[in-house]
Amino acid sequence: MNLPSKAAFKVLVSKEMHLLLQVHECVIVPGLGGIIGNYAPAHQNKGDFSFAPANKQLIFNRNLVKNDGLLIAKMSERNGFSYDETRILLDAFVLDTLAALNNFENVTLPNVGTFYLDTHKNLRFTQDLKVNYLPSSYGLFSFTAAPINRAPIVERREETVLENRGLVPPVKVSNRFPLKRVLQTLPLLALAAFMAINVSLPVGQGLSLADLNPFPAGPMAKGKMHVASTKPHSFRKALEITDNNTASFSAESARIFIVAGCFATRTNADGMVNHLSDKGFDAKILDQTPAGLYRVVYGNYPDIASANEEMNAIKRGMNEEAWLLVL
Repeated sequence: MNLPSKAAFKVLVSKEMHLLLQVHECVIVPGLGGIIGNYAPAHQNKGDFSFAPANKQLIFNRNLVKNDGLLIAKMSERNGFSYDETRILLDAFVLDTLAALNNFENVTLPNVGTFYLDTHKNLRFTQDLKVNYLPSSYGLFSFTAAPINRAPIVERREETVLENRGLVPPVKVSNRFPLKRVLQTLPLLALAAFMAINVSLPVGQGLSLADLNPFPAGPMAKGKMHVASTKPHSFRKALEITDNNTASFSAESARIFIVAGCFATRTNADGMVNHLSDKGFDAKILDQTPAGLYRVVYGNYPDIASANEEMNAIKRGMNEEAWLLVL
């Protein structure tokens, strides 16, 4: 059997390596090096908007030079050469390839890749990217998807047609002073003022509804109500509810007081007396009002001037609700 020429054998080597790389992860060319296939996922190439499917990335390892028998055995089986003949032809192919590389010539194996020396005389390999050695990616090719330049979409809105309902007559606003409404509210304001003043006055000095009668005393005056002075009653109550140890505090001799507050229960009133006594006041329960409230005072004072001075001091630092009581 005639052996092939060097050029024809080179084609056979390329064809065999192409077939083996599809089913094997590594193919060794004895004396030259091994080509290893690693899985590479699908990716997008930066800059040109191209997309590549998953493939087997080929890298070259110069140190894998020992014969593993795979390439020689498959070439012998497919081409009808003996193992030894194939080994001799392959050795000659490797010597010719190294000689060409040393002359800085590129050696290309179709559908596999290209061998070359870099500037430092290191053997390099570049894969043929037109071939995808990954079986699961057969039939898939790289493609380019350029970005779509879309013109801005102008939003269209339906125009609303307004019905012609005619002109709405303006609302007439009156600038007249509402005298009638003010006159209607005057009785309510007067009654509220009367109630506020009457509550602030001491017991016995307030006004009754009969005092507001504008007509002179006559037959109707017989039914006029009069609130009698509660001073005797208040003093009597004060004497009744004062403890035995406070007998020296006599409302009979005291006419001017500063009231601290009025309390509905005796317990609360006694608590206020104790609180004021702790602060140095001669506090006492003065009396019990007709409404049943216990009236607690800071003390009694000999004249209005001293009482006002004390009350102003109390209002500034203690009790803004304190007020002056003159009996």
